[in-house]
Amino acid sequence: METITKEKIVEMLKSKLDLSGIACSEIVNQIFSNLQVISSNNKKLSIKNFGSFYTNVKAARPGMNFHTKEKIIIKPRAVMGFIPSKALKDLINKRPEAGVLKVSDNIEERINNLIYKFHQVKAML
Repeated sequence: METITKEKIVEMLKSKLDLSGIACSEIVNQIFSNLQVISSNNKKLSIKNFGSFYTNVKAARPGMNFHTKEKIIIKPRAVMGFIPSKALKDLINKRPEAGVLKVSDNIEERINNLIYKFHQVKAML
């Protein structure tokens, strides 16, 4: 499995949308910065046909140091989670009958929709 970096995402956008590298880089950076803001504010971000990002606060709980067998309390912490949409699950499992977006769909429209959603989320903050 190949690792997709932010730079690779920028290159994919650049080749698909015929935009400058700076514009594509700004789009990608804005998406990730909005995800960071959402996670720090315990908000949920839902992207149609992709999934939902959310934060969950785990409470303090008992634990054990396996080296010393000493009982400890694990501190509470926030974690970010992702729930894939049915469309994304179907795409991953290659079930086209579920109305999944095809690769041939207008990618520019989808990206513009993403940008619009992120601006909505940013306005809520």
